[in-house]
Amino acid sequence: MRRAATAGESVRALRRAGLIGAAVGLLLNATPAVPLAATTGVIKGVVINQSTGEPQPGAEVTLLGALSDGSEPSQEKVTTDPEGRYRFADLPTGSDRFYALDVVHDGGLFSGRAITLPDDTDERPVFDTEVRVWDTTTEPTAILMARTNLFLSRGDDGTMDVIESVRVNNLSDLAYIGRGMADGGTGDGSTPSLGFALPNGSTKGGVEIFDSSLELSGLVETDFGFGITAAIPPGETSITFRYRVVGSTGSYNLSRTAVYDIVQFSVHAPEGFDVRSNRLQPDGNVTVGGIDYTRWSSEEAIEAGNQIQMVSVQAATGTSGLAGWIIGAVAALVILMALGIGWSVRKRGRRSKTTRPRPTRTDLLTQIAELDVRRDRGEITEDDWARLRRELKERAGALPKDEVAR
Repeated sequence: MRRAATAGESVRALRRAGLIGAAVGLLLNATPAVPLAATTGVIKGVVINQSTGEPQPGAEVTLLGALSDGSEPSQEKVTTDPEGRYRFADLPTGSDRFYALDVVHDGGLFSGRAITLPDDTDERPVFDTEVRVWDTTTEPTAILMARTNLFLSRGDDGTMDVIESVRVNNLSDLAYIGRGMADGGTGDGSTPSLGFALPNGSTKGGVEIFDSSLELSGLVETDFGFGITAAIPPGETSITFRYRVVGSTGSYNLSRTAVYDIVQFSVHAPEGFDVRSNRLQPDGNVTVGGIDYTRWSSEEAIEAGNQIQMVSVQAATGTSGLAGWIIGAVAALVILMALGIGWSVRKRGRRSKTTRPRPTRTDLLTQIAELDVRRDRGEITEDDWARLRRELKERAGALPKDEVAR
């Protein structure tokens, strides 16, 4: 069974790794040392329930701390008062010590960004924070993968490097916490909220998060790949990650099973690669970050549970110099920016006007994702987008949840 990530041993270990990364840039630009003054500080704040618009009493708040090298880990827990407030006092200060907040509400895990308490002040530092939470749902039909994009590159050791960029839409008004929570899971960060399928040939120790619009408090291993533990708020979430795939005689199996409905699935291969798939068709050439790719894309939405069979065949010559470039975090950001400009949703297959079937739930969810893309492009006003989206969600909600295609 694959390990989800080297830092995925526990929520605390992953958070410490993130804090170390945050520390690097700060330490490189540190100002000259000044005599220590304030040795302790305070982190306080309020938990706001976005579902009600009110402060949330009774939420469990955990403060995680560590030095920039991962040493001296600490953990404190409190419960918010009737006004949703929390407070942690007598915390050691210093630019090389970082703190992060995790909040558990309604079975969901919601995380905040890293915090430092300065020690170059005569007064005790007090840091005011706010953590947003939502009421939650375990209904998987709330989740739609609007885009899944794979970028391939040759690894230095005969493996294939894959950068996968996923755009997730939570179509409900609640935070999605994963179907595992409905089966007796806990909100302590051990139960995955959102799962990601990996190819069978992906290497152990193998997932590196490049970029995420969520604060990820932990990764967990699953039988099909890995999962994140953070609750997925309503609206759009983007996650970009990297893994490696072991091949044989220049052939790399990228096949997987769709965990959720996917509007569009695309594979981008540089010169020297070919892609063969039961779901993907050639879709022209694109340039991302100065590299030319041939793109293969799905022509129709892929429903949850369906197989996506993909094999990439690598030529003997080509892209050996690309691996180091594409592995960098800058490459991930460039890819994300390019995807936001050039991507379009494929329309579903044409049907006879005289035999048009009744739309399924998947059809309606796909139309919602397409509507979101039109708004992003400025092709539809905000008022029309809100009205049409509400109508489509009402129609989808009226259909049986187990209704499938045609």
